[in-house]
Amino acid sequence: MLPIIKTMIEFELEQKTINELLSELVSYYNIDKASKKMLFDMVNFKGTEKQREIKEKCEGVMELSCVMEDVDEYRESIFETVKTINNLKLEKQKKEQEEKQKKEKEELNNQVNQNMIKDEFDEINNQMIKDDIEDDEEEEEIEINNK
Repeated sequence: MLPIIKTMIEFELEQKTINELLSELVSYYNIDKASKKMLFDMVNFKGTEKQREIKEKCEGVMELSCVMEDVDEYRESIFETVKTINNLKLEKQKKEQEEKQKKEKEELNNQVNQNMIKDEFDEINNQMIKDDIEDDEEEEEIEINNK
């Protein structure tokens, strides 16, 4: 509101009009008593000494206001940067987790395949042993019959 008041004064708007507008703004924004007094003093100053004092006070407040806006922008910028960094970290962690799960799945599949191959080999081996035993028995039987 200070820049608006300063501009109205610089454009030499009537004091009564400025006071009316200021009253509406103060009530709309629920401004505290100390700030309200400072704003109305700025509009209703008397004499050059008081005018200079009020202008200095207002310029100091406006500078502080600008600094605070810069701080807010800086905080917002930092917040966005931190947010972006965190999102990138989460994406990286998610990707690493997916890669880990993929690797574990491949290892599990390899182990299952090896077990299947081993089982198949064992089955073939057992069948061969069984066939050999049967062949041996047949040969024995033939030998017994030949005697």
